[in-house]
Amino acid sequence: MKFDRKAGGGVEAVCRLDNGKVVLEWKFSFTDGDEAPEGERRIVRVRLTDRQGNVVSECAQYADEEDALQSVLLQPRLWSGIRHPYLYDMEALLLGGDGKCLDRICGRIPLRSVSGRKGGEEGMLLNDFPFTPRAVGYTFPPADSGAALQQMMLEDLGHILAVGANMVCIGKEKEELVGLFLPLCDRLGLLVCRE
Repeated sequence: MKFDRKAGGGVEAVCRLDNGKVVLEWKFSFTDGDEAPEGERRIVRVRLTDRQGNVVSECAQYADEEDALQSVLLQPRLWSGIRHPYLYDMEALLLGGDGKCLDRICGRIPLRSVSGRKGGEEGMLLNDFPFTPRAVGYTFPPADSGAALQQMMLEDLGHILAVGANMVCIGKEKEELVGLFLPLCDRLGLLVCRE
C-alpha cells in the first residue's frame, strides 16, 4: 500500500474558513498492493510547517478510517493571490504498525477558500472577500522533457502576469501536466480554473 499519486496527487486538503481559523479536511488515495499483516493498522500522519520551519499543525489517524482526517490552524496565513501567495510545507507519511515509513509525500500547499457569492449575487469570493477574476485561457505547450515544459510554463505564466491576469483557465489535460502546472500557479499567486 502506498499513496496513489495518480489520484489527485495522493493527498488533498479542503480548506474551510471559520471565524479566523482554518479547518482542513484531508483526503487520501491509496494504491492496492501489499496488505497489512493480520491485526496491523496503518497510520497516516500529516504535518504542516510555515516558511520559518515551525510546525503549525500535525495530525494522524488510521489509514482505513472512513471519516476524513481534520486539523485546525489558528491565525493562519492565507494564500491571497498575486499580492500574497503564501504557501505552507506539507508532509504526509504512511506508517506501518511498527512505525516504519511505507511512503511519503511532500509539497507546498496554499490555504485558501474559493466560493461563489451568497444570495444569488454574481461573482466569486476568495477567503470570504470579493474577488474579480481576470482570466486567461491556457493550452500546455509541446515539450521534449519535463524540465523544458516547466521552463516554458514559467515563461508563459510571466507573460500572463504581465497582462494583469489573476486566473488561468485550462482544459481537460493529462494529470501529470496539471501536476506540474498547479504548483507554479500557486507559487505565483494565480488561481486555476479547470473545465
